[in-house]
Amino acid sequence: MIIKSKTGWQLIDFRELKEYRDLFYFLVARDIKVRYKQTVLGGLWAVIQPFFSMVVFTLFFGKLAKIPSDGVPYPVFNFSAMVD
Repeated sequence: MIIKSKTGWQLIDFRELKEYRDLFYFLVARDIKVRYKQTVLGGLWAVIQPFFSMVVFTLFFGKLAKIPSDGVPYPVFNFSAMVD
């Protein structure tokens, strides 16, 4: 048996994706579990970490450095900058 790759750009083969959907779900679930398994807070860490980063940036840049945010509330200003 000889396996050859397809040449050029290939769109998603939805028939093949449907055929192997169980494998796809298993791999996605495994990646999520591995990523958050070693943290005490689990998946909640994905929400807590950006929130605490926003708080720290607001304190240092907003209160201590007094960087202007042009009328936008400073936590919103920081969070929008971190999302980019």
